[in-house]
Amino acid sequence: MLMPYTAQEKYEIIKYSYKYGIDKTVEAVKLNSDNNTQKMLSKRTISRWRRLWSDSCKYNYAIPSTNNTIGTGGKLSNLKDRDKIPITYRKRNVNPNIITFIQQLRNNHIGIGKDKIKVFLDRYCKELAIDTISTSTIGRIIRKLKDNNQIITYNKSKEVYLNGATGTIKTRTIKNKMKKERKEKGYVPKQAGDIVQIDAITYYIQGVKRYMICAIDIVTRYAFTYSYKTLNTNNSRDFFIKLQAIAPFTIKQVQTDNGQEYYKYFHQYLEEKKIKHIWNYPRRPKMNAYVERYNRTVKEEFANQNLHLLKKNNIDEFNIKLMEYLIWYNGQRPH
Repeated sequence: MLMPYTAQEKYEIIKYSYKYGIDKTVEAVKLNSDNNTQKMLSKRTISRWRRLWSDSCKYNYAIPSTNNTIGTGGKLSNLKDRDKIPITYRKRNVNPNIITFIQQLRNNHIGIGKDKIKVFLDRYCKELAIDTISTSTIGRIIRKLKDNNQIITYNKSKEVYLNGATGTIKTRTIKNKMKKERKEKGYVPKQAGDIVQIDAITYYIQGVKRYMICAIDIVTRYAFTYSYKTLNTNNSRDFFIKLQAIAPFTIKQVQTDNGQEYYKYFHQYLEEKKIKHIWNYPRRPKMNAYVERYNRTVKEEFANQNLHLLKKNNIDEFNIKLMEYLIWYNGQRPH
């Protein structure tokens, strides 16, 4: 950002200009100033500063162009940059009925845009035989109503709800979302346990949902899967505890998508064990590419052939056979 000249700097430049002339002053300033911090000066600017100084001198002392001395008795305050904020503002003269109409329409249809409001407003003004307003003026009125909290607005940190007792629309603050850590750009895992990706598979069997939570280590391709009747943070934590018990390495980082099953108890357990939890960016399944590919493998090679065991009373039997498959997958199957 270019820094403005102080009153003292302006005074020194004025003195120099009376001694060596305005042209020489412009050249000297250009040579001695840093282009990144201060503005370049023009002859017109220096002449204006000289007039300001002359006007502030005692007895309105005017300096002849042939005189090489600067006038005395001037005030440095006269050389300070003036505030450019206007003293008065143009006031908007809008029919109060129009403002009330816009306010009511926005409260009844939260978030409706100024272009659509313009269509309804033109009809309203025609019925009342009053002059309508432009789309940009509607936008300014909406902004003022928002600033005065006179219309309901959509806010990510607030939730709009209907009060059942009074029948009025109210808002309540939503708690700040937890800060999620993302994978460092360019990071490449080198040892087992550096990153373990976790994901879930959902099966629909005769109107019943069944879930398989899967995990795979990126470096060694060591994998683990377990099936559950419900998918929640408790079961996700239970799955991870089982994974820790059988994994032949220490897990340092876990990478998941943004599913609800990886919040609360699952995330709290990782924090307790000081294991870093990496979250994928929304709608980026390719960030979990390793576990996504493993999901396909375990479905094609095992789950699809044993869906009958995933029924309500056979899920334990399914998990027993699944463990047998995982022993073969991790110990004998080539990768």
